[in-house]
Amino acid sequence: MHHFKKILLVVMLFFTNQNFIFAQAESTDIIKSRFINWIDNFNKKDLEKLLSIYSEDYSGYYSGHPDQNLKTIGEQNENIFNNKYLSVKLSAQVVEIEVSDNLAFVRMILTWSIRPTNIKTPQVLRDKGIQVWKKQGNDWKIFRSITYPLPASK
Repeated sequence: MHHFKKILLVVMLFFTNQNFIFAQAESTDIIKSRFINWIDNFNKKDLEKLLSIYSEDYSGYYSGHPDQNLKTIGEQNENIFNNKYLSVKLSAQVVEIEVSDNLAFVRMILTWSIRPTNIKTPQVLRDKGIQVWKKQGNDWKIFRSITYPLPASK
C-alpha cells in the first residue's frame, strides 16, 4: 500500500505539471497572437483596437522621451495616424516570450518604416525592447514596456 501511495503521488505530480506546462504554452500562444494584433492594429491605423490591447494602468519608457501612459500613447498614435504627409509601418520579431502565472514578458525587435509622402525611400529605424503583459480577467494586456533604439545598420 505504501508503494501505491508513492506511485499515485508521482502520477499526480506528473499530470499537474503537464497541465501547468500546457497552460503556459496556451498563454504563450495567446500573448503571441495579441502581440501580432497589436502590430496589425497599428498598421491598420485602428486606434480603438490598438489601445484596447493596453492595460488602463500602462506605463512605458522610450529612451530619451518622457514616460508614457495610456493617454499619451493614444495621443501619439492619433497624431501619427492623422498625419496625411507621413506613412509609418511597423513590423516585429518576437525574440522570446515567457509566462509566469498572470504576468508575461515579450522580448522583441521592432522595425519602423517611416516615409514622408514627398520622399520615395523610407527611413528604417529599429528598436529593441521588452513588454510586460498582465492577465486582466480573461485577457492579456500590455502593462509595461521599455524600448530603446538600436544603432543603424551599415
